[in-house]
Amino acid sequence: MAATIEEIVVSARKRTENLQDVPIAIDVVSGDRIQREGIIGLRELANLSTSLQFTTGFSANDTQVVIRGLRPTRGRVNSAVLLDGVDITS
Repeated sequence: MAATIEEIVVSARKRTENLQDVPIAIDVVSGDRIQREGIIGLRELANLSTSLQFTTGFSANDTQVVIRGLRPTRGRVNSAVLLDGVDITS
């Protein structure tokens, strides 16, 4: 029996697009896997992704998100962290 893959639709750029047409890295981790591996934080979740890392800057409170090896430059972040649609990056 052959597996069938349905179309995956994302809205990462505030419009509905087919996953194959979106030029961004997307990782999918199921809720079952999160529970099974006991993941309780973003740092642990990042360990499951090859393109996402969390690093520490000059101080312990200076957590930096690194996506595909692109680090923040000159104090400017290159990604945002949204919680329920609200930017909590800073």
